Amino acid sequence: MASIQKFTEERLPYLLAIPVAVVASQHPIPVPQKYLADFIGSSLTICVVFLGFMATSMSILVSYRTTRLAKVLVKAKVMGRLVGYLRAAIRWTLLWLLVSFLLYFLQPHWLLAIWAVLATVALGCYLRVVSLLSALIQK
Repeated sequence: MASIQKFTEERLPYLLAIPVAVVASQHPIPVPQKYLADFIGSSLTICVVFLGFMATSMSILVSYRTTRLAKVLVKAKVMGRLVGYLRAAIRWTLLWLLVSFLLYFLQPHWLLAIWAVLATVALGCYLRVVSLLSALIQK
């Protein structure tokens, strides 16, 4: 059961992105030109907030690296998973931020589809990190 849960946890952001990619590639994403600047600005704000949270979490982990808690997390094989999840969340959010920025200059259907997929993966990675951190706090 634990291996199924870990498998799902590791791949959930990517599994969620598959149907989004299919739908976004088949159907244009309706973004009224009147609200496009607000839409892009909100997207950029969300990306920056998520990046801040992930970078802070990573720096906290680095600062605790020599503590007893960190040794327990390493022994339980959670520290490596958590660092990997944080790296993935930061990487995907940076890509989402870049595409959001590009939307200021270009608005083709394919770029909006990529934006939707990256947003799904980045949010899925963010939720994965929050879920694992919440589980650690509860124990």
